Amino acid sequence: MCKIEPPYYISSGFCQAIDVKDKTYVIVTAYYMYPKNVIQDCDPYSTVEYDISSKEVEPGYYHYFIYEYDSKANAIQMVKADKSLANRKEVAPYDVNGNKLNSPQKGINIILYSDGTTNKVLEK
Repeated sequence: MCKIEPPYYISSGFCQAIDVKDKTYVIVTAYYMYPKNVIQDCDPYSTVEYDISSKEVEPGYYHYFIYEYDSKANAIQMVKADKSLANRKEVAPYDVNGNKLNSPQKGINIILYSDGTTNKVLEK
């Protein structure tokens, strides 16, 4: 098998493979991803927590990286990169304590989406 190297550091995602004739398509789905250098900037020996959330690439999207693996040539190449909100819809706003709100309130609101993901939003 060949090594897959997505163009970003992925901290939350998954991988699946689909066979079509003599080729296999590998789909890497990423939700949280960061520039490759985000790890280089981190000091692994520090006791100080390193917050990388501000460096996230296009937050709120699912990112898809599609690779084509040719078993005859034992070669893999990326054929497509795409992003999508995965048809998600806002289900409900919550306050920071997890209490469901009837409508967004001033301050930090946590939005729950139909795909189970959440996003913090600052309402002014």
